[in-house]
Amino acid sequence: MGGRALRKTAVFGTVERGGDIRTMAVEQSDEKAKELKHITLSNLELSKTHLMTDVHSATRTIKGVVRHDVINHEIAYVEGNVHTQNIESFWSLLKRGMFGTFHHVSRHRLPMYLSEFEYRFNQRKVSDGERFDALISRTCGRLRWNFRRH
Repeated sequence: MGGRALRKTAVFGTVERGGDIRTMAVEQSDEKAKELKHITLSNLELSKTHLMTDVHSATRTIKGVVRHDVINHEIAYVEGNVHTQNIESFWSLLKRGMFGTFHHVSRHRLPMYLSEFEYRFNQRKVSDGERFDALISRTCGRLRWNFRRH
């Protein structure tokens, strides 16, 4: 890897169809494929999993370990039930937020931004009222209001 690629931090993500997403920042290295295999397999129930990925070279190491289909976006985006549109949708939302709102994210702060976008995505089917109730239930102690009268 040269120049610009070494200055970037890779982001790895998995999403369950109709379910939640998990993401993490991954340091660039020659051992990345082995690391991604370990991360992927440690987060799956191997006997129940049907893994669908794009043609990224790091996913080749998973072949034979779990049911795995690959979609080549140069040929098609969907083949029957095999597609990566769920994760692609998340990447689109994340990139739009990074470039449109935050503009620059340091490696140090990247995990916090990823957590925020994970939360937003994973709560997409929850009503505003339910989200508010969850927020209030997580507060500790008393709420104190400081109203200053002018």
